[in-house]
Parts: sequence; structure tokens; C-alpha cells
Amino acid sequence: MSIYTKTNAVNTMLRGISIAPVPNTDDPDDDVGMALQTLDQVSFDIQSTGWWFNKESNWKLTPDPISGEVSVPSAAIDILAEGSNRGNGLVIRDNIIYDTLNHTNDLTSRVDTDGKINLQFIFYLTFEQLPPVAKNLIAYVARRKFAQDQQADKDRWNFQRIDEEDAWKTMQRMEAVHKRRNQFSNNAVMNEFINRVGGPNARAFNRKPFD
Repeated sequence: MSIYTKTNAVNTMLRGISIAPVPNTDDPDDDVGMALQTLDQVSFDIQSTGWWFNKESNWKLTPDPISGEVSVPSAAIDILAEGSNRGNGLVIRDNIIYDTLNHTNDLTSRVDTDGKINLQFIFYLTFEQLPPVAKNLIAYVARRKFAQDQQADKDRWNFQRIDEEDAWKTMQRMEAVHKRRNQFSNNAVMNEFINRVGGPNARAFNRKPFD
């Protein structure tokens, strides 16, 4: 079963402890409210890892000309520096990028030659924005955690763990597929080869196959 809406995910959690499903979550009772909190927390925890769908590269931001500060985009939950700043201690604090090496919010000294800081962010997406495989995983993990919090029968949620394990495998498989795709798409030598022999990138360099 695929979980395509937040209401479906909550109902999956409610059925896990033998509570009748609800038509929507607009006016939640205590059980629905707790289910929503659990779902949101699990979603945040899983997304914080950073996956193909919520990592964005090539954000080139310019420090403020006076303070040198750089504000992070909305919904950014973690930061990975790129370019000359890769791995060099830039973190998010109060929606501002902080330099842990120089102990300052002034990032003027950290810009690349173009005067910008090249960054990769991990973003928190709403449940509706997630791909189906991520929705499934989050719903099944949340179902187990919700059942544990409600002290439901252990044998019941242990049996349901099979869905969770399958969802993890699917998520990791999709991550591997997208990682391989990115490795090819970001490899200029490989793109040139594909371009020469034909295929979907054959016109990437304004050539016909087998030029």
C-alpha cells in the first residue's frame, strides 16, 4: 500500500492500534493529534539524513555587504559547503550561517572567486511534497513509534515492522539509483562519451550521435 496523503498516513497509524480511521485531520482529537506529532517528528528525523529528493546543490549566496552575514533559505535544516568551503565548518544557527572555524557570522572571508559562497542544503519538505517511497517509509516508522508510545501489543507492532523494513530497503535502493545517476550526470568525461555514442545526452554538446 502506498501512503499518498497525510490523512492516509495517520489512518495507517491509527489502524496499527485498532482505532477507527478518520476522514481528515483538520479537527484532530487526542489520538489524531498525537499521531500527527509523531508523524511530523519521524518525517523530520528521516529527512535530516539528506536524500536525493531534499538535497539541493549549487546555492550561490552573497554575504550582506555590511554585516557579512548569510541567511539560509526557508526550510533548510542542514548545510554542506561546496567549492572552496567544502567541509570547512559552516553550520546553521538561528537561520544564519555560522563559521565554526573563525567563530563569526561574518562570512566575507569565505567567499569563492565570484564573491559568493557555494552551498548544498538539506531541506525539510512537507509530507505532501515527499516522493511516495519516502511517504511510505515515514508512515510505517511512525506507525511503530506511535504504537510503542501508546503501549500497544508488542507482538502486533513487531509483525508490522516487516512493512517498515521493506520500506527502508526501497528507500535505500532509490537513493542508490539516484546517486549513480548523479555520478554520471556530473561526470564531464562520461557525458562526453555518452554524447558521442548517442543516447539521451547525444545533443548535450550540439553534436549528432557518432559525430
